[in-house]
Amino acid sequence: MSNGTSFIGFPIAIFPTMTITSLIRISLIFPLLIFLNFQFYKIFLHRLHLSKVNFFTKLTLSLIFILFAFWYKPVTKTIEEATAPSKNEIAEKTSNLSNWKKYENDKLGFSFSYPGYLKVEERNNSGDEYVFLIPPGEENPLFNVEVPQNFHPLQAYEYNLTVTHDLIEEKDVTVDGIKGKMIVSGYLLAKDKTRTYSSVAIISNDETYEFSGISFDLDNPDNAIFDKILSTIKFNHKGLNKFEELPVTAAWTIFTNPDSLFSVRHPEEWNVENIKPIVPSQMGRLSYSTFKDQDFIYDLSVEVLLLSKLSNLYENNDVEKCSDYQQNILIIKSGKQINYSKCEYANHYLLQFPEKDRLFVVRSKKGIINPPIVDAFLSSITPE
Repeated sequence: MSNGTSFIGFPIAIFPTMTITSLIRISLIFPLLIFLNFQFYKIFLHRLHLSKVNFFTKLTLSLIFILFAFWYKPVTKTIEEATAPSKNEIAEKTSNLSNWKKYENDKLGFSFSYPGYLKVEERNNSGDEYVFLIPPGEENPLFNVEVPQNFHPLQAYEYNLTVTHDLIEEKDVTVDGIKGKMIVSGYLLAKDKTRTYSSVAIISNDETYEFSGISFDLDNPDNAIFDKILSTIKFNHKGLNKFEELPVTAAWTIFTNPDSLFSVRHPEEWNVENIKPIVPSQMGRLSYSTFKDQDFIYDLSVEVLLLSKLSNLYENNDVEKCSDYQQNILIIKSGKQINYSKCEYANHYLLQFPEKDRLFVVRSKKGIINPPIVDAFLSSITPE
């Protein structure tokens, strides 16, 4: 019994850095390995005519072999863990601004500060520019910038909504004095089961900029660096914000619908299609027209109904994951008050003209915000 105790303590004394997990594994399969090694030495030493080697020598050789087999992997794991910062280290390096560095990109026209332990990578993919901030020993960035070519901010906004699976919030955001849009989503990191909020801020400054990353870590809020980096972004100049682009409506084309007798202004390059109802009087529907631009940024439809027949139909919208019409009121450019419903992939607007017995249902299928061009379009609708 005393011999067994001394041999169990032997690896701890010789290899004090060996992990508890490795020692447990040794203790579980130690007897089997000793037996197999004894059989090996019995055959091997017999061929060398050294079969009379004593018990202690065989046991020592077996023990050295076993410890060597178990030693290599724990050492590798220790090295890997040493290169990857812990959550506490990330929090410390993130909160201490003296450890931050400044990144500048004259080509893309912006700069920002970031924690110095992150690695910066710049890439170009078919004209689209990327900047990544990647932790050491990791592949996925904590923060990244994308500047896509010829991509309207409304298209970027709609695309990010499409690929978002767990939408938490949509909100306005201001970066270096420029107003934009932010989408916050939630997900669970598979690697360490961290519950994380991820955000993407879309800013329009001549070009479209997408800033994305981990915005909030529910398990350790201090290591969320997205908002901190976002607050340090500076643009080299202030250009056109296409989210707030004001249209020149005087140059717009006037469309007149002969079926329901209304007119509306729209950009000259838009494609207009008037779809006649199969049964004009069915459900009080008078007409249905579509308005689309060539770049697929705007996609609107105008449905005209008899208000006297359908005044209660659109009080609440229970389809397409829409909000309640009664709780949303919008004052459009003309000063007219309308009800609207924000749906999963569109906005629905209701314009009522009781004196004309008309109800206009306008659907904006591209994006779920109300840009100035859509506002001007709604304001120009006039029943004849």
